[in-house]
Amino acid sequence: MSSVTVKPEEFSKAVKQLVEKYGDEAYDIAQDCAKTAARQTVKEIKADSPVGKQGRYKRGWSHKAQKNGHTKYSETVYNRTDYQLTHLLEKPHDTGSGNRLGHYP
Repeated sequence: MSSVTVKPEEFSKAVKQLVEKYGDEAYDIAQDCAKTAARQTVKEIKADSPVGKQGRYKRGWSHKAQKNGHTKYSETVYNRTDYQLTHLLEKPHDTGSGNRLGHYP
């Protein structure tokens, strides 16, 4: 760790600069971790997804970044081709005839 000499009247400015630098580095590291987690999640979901007739559902998984200002960042994993099927597989619906839509054995 390096030593820094600061005059008393410049102390608050020096602390502010250090905190901003730390915050930027922490944000970059968190952003990289979120991207890695999203990529890994997409990879695992693609491996476990049902193939179907054309394989569109399995190939449709992706992720996208969402930035809100300078301090908020998130990644969303979604299915870009068959998002309706994703909903039915997660939350099956009853039909009037007693069958269930979205039930995938």
